[in-house]
Amino acid sequence: MLSDHQQNICFASLLGLAVALAGWQGHRAAAPEQALAGLTGGTYQRQYESTFADALPSRGWSVEAYAALRLALFKEVAEGAVLGRDGWIFTAEEFETPALAEDPVPLLRQARAELAALGVQLVPVILPDKARVHADRLPHRRSAALQNRYAAALEMLRAEGFAPLDTRAAMQAHGFLRGDTHWQPEAARAVAEALAQQLGTDPAEAVFVTHSKGEGPFRGDLMVFAETGRFADWVALPLDRITRYETLDMAEDATDAMALFADTRVPVALIGTSYSAKEDFHFEGFLKSALGQDVLNLAQIGKGPFAPMRDYLTSPELHDSPPDIVIWEIPERYILLQGG
Repeated sequence: MLSDHQQNICFASLLGLAVALAGWQGHRAAAPEQALAGLTGGTYQRQYESTFADALPSRGWSVEAYAALRLALFKEVAEGAVLGRDGWIFTAEEFETPALAEDPVPLLRQARAELAALGVQLVPVILPDKARVHADRLPHRRSAALQNRYAAALEMLRAEGFAPLDTRAAMQAHGFLRGDTHWQPEAARAVAEALAQQLGTDPAEAVFVTHSKGEGPFRGDLMVFAETGRFADWVALPLDRITRYETLDMAEDATDAMALFADTRVPVALIGTSYSAKEDFHFEGFLKSALGQDVLNLAQIGKGPFAPMRDYLTSPELHDSPPDIVIWEIPERYILLQGG
């Protein structure tokens, strides 16, 4: 990491270079071959000053130039993220305690009790963080407490009477996006299939069918920490590419009469974070296909895993039409264990 003194030197050097270039552009625009005549009439000075002012770097230019310099020479990105090997970016939350982290035990107990009173099974699913799955891309090792957190979280669930799904193997096979905090869609599918296997669901027929809609570029949420603006043609990290999916309900062609008398209750509710809420990763659709059941997705973006569960426990969706199962997706980094 650059010290504050080194960063100031780099910024001042860039700014000085920019000012020098602005002066050179002003001189060229003022037609130096006519400089003598211009000096006596004042036109040279006015044109020089005008072009010089236009060419001076704005704050945006300076920030972009400094970001490009940091990325190209020092392999650093903006505060809030950590640049690993081979252009992989990690959120700084995976190296510290996020603001939305908490001890999950009190809410686990509350949720299980309130859901059980309605005849609903709670299934917590803890997702390993990107720094765990792609530890080989990290610029340095994490603390022992962070390295041991996932195993400790599974042990916590066992102690609370759950039979937790260890998702590390499913995640390792496909992993995360290089420039995003989230999983590859294929990792979401692997977790959905592993969860369906653990729950013992084996759809007799394909009620929900998932298929690919094609591959395309994807600008991850961590790329904002590596923005180089107008210098992107020379210094930039590559975009990810993901396959997008669509899940179709094969029973949608039921007759109007059948639909009229059908049970509209959705048997599975999905609570969680942007891992589940964002259609790009298609966890909801993969769950529908793997479980052979409809899924009500009530995951939320930007609130962590605990606020959505608290919202759900008091929601009409739960009390008016309780499901059979509630899947609670919890990213590891939000778990604050006692003594951790």
